[in-house]
Amino acid sequence: MKITPKSNLDISSNQDGFAAMVIAMVILLVASLISLGFAYQMRQEQQTALGNQLSTQAYYAAESAINDAISFISSNPQYQVNKTDCGDIANTQWSSASTTDFYYEYPEAIKSNISYTCLLVNFDVNHIYVNGVSPGQYVMIPLVSTGNSINSLNISWSNSDGSILAMGNKCSSISQTNFKLPTNSASDPWDCPLSLVEASIVGKAILSTSLSGAADMASSLYLFPATQASPTENVPGPSNGPQIYPALYNSTEGMASISLSLPPNDQGQKVYLKLTPFYGNTSTDFTVTAYDSNNNIVSTNSAQVSIDATGKAAYVLKRLSVRYPTGIIEGYNGYAIQSSGPICKQFEIIPTSDGGTGNPSPGTNASTSSNTDCKQYGY
Repeated sequence: MKITPKSNLDISSNQDGFAAMVIAMVILLVASLISLGFAYQMRQEQQTALGNQLSTQAYYAAESAINDAISFISSNPQYQVNKTDCGDIANTQWSSASTTDFYYEYPEAIKSNISYTCLLVNFDVNHIYVNGVSPGQYVMIPLVSTGNSINSLNISWSNSDGSILAMGNKCSSISQTNFKLPTNSASDPWDCPLSLVEASIVGKAILSTSLSGAADMASSLYLFPATQASPTENVPGPSNGPQIYPALYNSTEGMASISLSLPPNDQGQKVYLKLTPFYGNTSTDFTVTAYDSNNNIVSTNSAQVSIDATGKAAYVLKRLSVRYPTGIIEGYNGYAIQSSGPICKQFEIIPTSDGGTGNPSPGTNASTSSNTDCKQYGY
């Protein structure tokens, strides 16, 4: 019997078929991986969208808790009892509605998963924060101690926009003995990294006297950022006139800070602080802290209340913490001389040789004025 060997053509055909099978399997594997990748990507996007939705819902739930607290505080200004635990919120005075009364247009199955789970309210705060005070705008901060006497204050301020600026040449030349302020014009700019701050302190001495006798009893201070400054200054009291103090500027944090020891007559459980920034190219953020004689922080309960709330949507939690002003007064200074009694108001401003505004002096026609208020001062 004759055996005929396989031809080379048959072997080559078998190899081609195997190669085609391998290629097909590879293509199928790649297609499967691409499909799985798309499916995974779609699932991730769905989870991200769901997470964003739940995060938004939890945020608004926490915001609703804060609004409930603010509503109650505004309606009950004499109520100052701290809420220190989460507890049953819906059945307390802090909640104006059911904690699940959000997204009323949603189905109950969804709405029932949205609530705020915790609300904390603290009237006794250790630090007062005031943000976004424009140049020329003042804030009046009542500091009423819940315990020890207030002996000193720490005042820090920075730019609201977070800018950290360098100390300019003109600002470097400002000192307690050379306190010549610029006109803030292009040729004479304010080039300090922060605003000049006027601080007025009213303490025990002025609070225990009559209004007519209190006009000149506030301690007036002018604080400016400086590269070198004493960390603590002793406020001598109003009888010594306005005081000028450099506050150490931290170029890393963009913040100036100074501690002020109050005069003995102003130390007590009630101190009122008025802060007004001037110059500067942006608004100012302030932080104020009160201390006792042992340099311990004194809690105050009359300026701000701290509200901390946690919202929940399904498995997502969102926590918000805010400060709500309860006693802080904001306003703008009037561009006029103000006093509790009559004064001669006939003044003129004499420009200085370097373009500064100079000091006010009696007007040229004051000596012949019929104004009796001016005559009694010899004008």
